[in-house]
Amino acid sequence: MPIVHLSTELKHSYPLPEPAANEGPRVMQAAEPTTCTGPRYAFNNADVYSMLFHGVQSWAKNAKLGESALKAFERDAKLSNENINSNTIPFEVNDKFVEATLIAGMGPLAGNDMSMKQMKTAESISSPENDQQHMPVGLSNQSHLITDRTAYFNSFKGDRNDAVAWSNHLTAKVPENPLWGVLELSRRASAGGTHLKCSPCNSLHNNHHILAAESDTPYLHIADSVMYHLSKNYKDRAEPLNILIVGTRSTVSGALYQNQEKAMRAKYPMPKINWVIPGEKAQDLIMSGIYDGVKAGKMTLAAQRIHDGEVLAIKEAKEQGIEVHLRGAFCTEIDPAEEAMTDDQKKDLGSTKPLDATQTLTEMMADGSKALREANDILDARAEKELKNRELRAA
Repeated sequence: MPIVHLSTELKHSYPLPEPAANEGPRVMQAAEPTTCTGPRYAFNNADVYSMLFHGVQSWAKNAKLGESALKAFERDAKLSNENINSNTIPFEVNDKFVEATLIAGMGPLAGNDMSMKQMKTAESISSPENDQQHMPVGLSNQSHLITDRTAYFNSFKGDRNDAVAWSNHLTAKVPENPLWGVLELSRRASAGGTHLKCSPCNSLHNNHHILAAESDTPYLHIADSVMYHLSKNYKDRAEPLNILIVGTRSTVSGALYQNQEKAMRAKYPMPKINWVIPGEKAQDLIMSGIYDGVKAGKMTLAAQRIHDGEVLAIKEAKEQGIEVHLRGAFCTEIDPAEEAMTDDQKKDLGSTKPLDATQTLTEMMADGSKALREANDILDARAEKELKNRELRAA
């Protein structure tokens, strides 16, 4: 079997320093030019999150245009209106969304599952009337490039609170590290002109801060999408939400959702949350459902094991006086397994409601894509006005 050597290198050193306090307005610069429909402005995750939680207009009030952004607009405006080559195809720009990419393959079913959810979610907020009005989404489902996330993260035997040691593990240039394959696919997506990225895999997000820092476009965090969903739907709830974490061991042991909740709560409105952790036996059943079931293509087995694990975890929580309100499907294979359950198995889950991280990520992706299109249009109008004012001042 041939071996492919990826040439991907990191642009930054890790661990990253703490970000400096944001002083003054956000100055938007030009993105690196890629394709004819590629991004014009260099947005980041903080921009998208501000748009989603506080509104695009609110974000735009604090954004100014840098010289490189003005030059990029002027360059593209001239390309659009002057000296057009008769052999050039004038591609249309989607007027409701920017282009997005699902960097998937972790596992392949999860990527296809999110792709279908993405289409339905985007349709619900845009009501497309023809093919061209649908949200433009690329699916990169190349699992052969990405090694097992849980196995690699759990191979670390040191203290995860040791930032240097943990970063050395996350960035180790070894074949077992899934970072390199995902980073390669992320850069291919940027070269193809995407504006927004995400990955339907919870365990991968141990590496999210690296992927976001290395990406020249926003790279959404799946746990942040759950917080976004909870903020939209439960922020005025007085009583705490009890959410069962149903996912891989690396998601549970890494406290992925607990840590992201703390980070998001410091900036955005959030309901009170109590996280419910499955016991060891319940976690064993959940892991078996993921690996022996879904990843092996045995959906009946997957449904049974996930069912048994969730029922046991809910029972154990109840014995401790905790009523589980939401079942957090925090592995992207959980929802397909639940869909494969029989009606009787679903009834066993009682009054607990599903909270599917894949679905919340599709919501954040669709809303983010729409917000970025609006932000692009605002900045374009601002750039056009500024350039005309400069012409008038120079006349």
